[in-house]
Amino acid sequence: MKNVVILFGEMGCGKNYWGERLAKEKGYTFYDGDRAAPPKVIDKVSRFEMLDRELIREFVDRICILAEELVSDNEGVIIAQ
Repeated sequence: MKNVVILFGEMGCGKNYWGERLAKEKGYTFYDGDRAAPPKVIDKVSRFEMLDRELIREFVDRICILAEELVSDNEGVIIAQ
């Protein structure tokens, strides 16, 4: 059975730390979801601005597509976002 774990949370709350640690423990692949963030999301987040529903949906859709692609090649994947 393949597993996908997506960690969401505020900046600096430890998503990457715990994601990497859990991935190592479970033998899963770890992926930093910031690498999939649309430029508009990065711009707003870097200025501590709120994301509107459209941007959130676009980003979540990207993360879901990424998870599907990554898990097809791995037993499990953990994405921190």
